[in-house]
Amino acid sequence: MDFDRVRSEYSILTIMAKLGCDMTHKGYMYKAPFREDRTPSMHVDERRNMWCDYGSILPDGRRAGGGNIELVRLMFGLNSNKEAAEKIIDICGGLVERYSQPKTVKRESEKKPGIEVIGSLNMISNRALRNYLRSRGINPDLASLWCNEVDFRIGSSDSRMFAIGFQNDRQGYVLRNSFFKGTNVNSISTIVNGATVWKNRPTGQICPDAGDGKVMVFEGFMDYLSLLTMRGVNKLDCDCVVLNSTVNVGEAISFLRKHERIECWLDNDDAGRQCLKFIQDRCGEENVADMSQTYCRNNDLNDYLTRTIKENELQHRKLGKGL
Repeated sequence: MDFDRVRSEYSILTIMAKLGCDMTHKGYMYKAPFREDRTPSMHVDERRNMWCDYGSILPDGRRAGGGNIELVRLMFGLNSNKEAAEKIIDICGGLVERYSQPKTVKRESEKKPGIEVIGSLNMISNRALRNYLRSRGINPDLASLWCNEVDFRIGSSDSRMFAIGFQNDRQGYVLRNSFFKGTNVNSISTIVNGATVWKNRPTGQICPDAGDGKVMVFEGFMDYLSLLTMRGVNKLDCDCVVLNSTVNVGEAISFLRKHERIECWLDNDDAGRQCLKFIQDRCGEENVADMSQTYCRNNDLNDYLTRTIKENELQHRKLGKGL
């Protein structure tokens, strides 16, 4: 079996299409087909014919990923590369779709990024983005203290898109709007002592005076903004880490270990539980508090916030009718 040929000539996009797995929008994102995945977390790099699951954490802290053979092995629980290669050929009906690499290899500095940030505004003024924040229970003016309005495009597309951009430690942006989520540079976001000058801070160095006391860990920035909203404050009086993806948890461990108490406000799903255990194993279970019990009926903090808002609105309507 020529594994190199199978890897290069059978496109993951074709395999996913043959198996009835739908791509979401233009970001080459799928729901991971080998585990329960409520929102699309698996990204396919069409050019390299590789995949990465942002919702799975391996024992060493890395994210799960690989080529078409690794994907099919996971999907069908196969024991060998040979079985996976044969399964790929079977899925594609024996017809090889040529997966051609570019004829010329560009230098790294010349390669087009998956997501290219074109510009940013130091406040969120776009009406659609402000309405999206309100739909998530977040005041747009509060979000503007922590986020930028970012103008970006995907790959070589000429189409420009707008998103809420949350800065991370590598001066990249985590991008969100009503139909897209992604990042141009993946990393955690460390917030030290409320970080009053968050959006204007220098290149991502963790402040030397960080540590001691308490640190809060959030999976995404919407959860961080949700807790600010629920507490009616513009900042928290402790250090915080926004992972921006559970696969980044390994990057946060050295920062977390500087603190006496670690509060984990993570999602109530498999990825969140794996992430919690990863932190407990490396920072000491006695030092880690699982805060997800406070919103155990919901997937995450933002779900809890939006549900609470809807329930309060319903209650007010009922009281109004009774007057």
